[in-house]
Amino acid sequence: MRFVRALASSGGVLFSFPSGACPAVVAPSPVSSVCFCGGGSGSWASLAFALGCGVPCCVWLGGVVPPASFGLVAVGGGWWVSLPF
Repeated sequence: MRFVRALASSGGVLFSFPSGACPAVVAPSPVSSVCFCGGGSGSWASLAFALGCGVPCCVWLGGVVPPASFGLVAVGGGWWVSLPF
């Protein structure tokens, strides 16, 4: 959470490389307890928190499709980004 907050305050970008699909209980939110809810994936939780805090994100997912609620856009080669970027 500190890392994501530091990115938000400094205008940084989060790069994320989750190894599998997003747990169903994880959703983007600026409330950390919504993201870090015991879903079993720190990568997805960090990404959800970053998106909720307005941090631009680049995510490599390979063949995994992110949940629509994350608002990510495919840009090719397994990469997805949050918009506006």
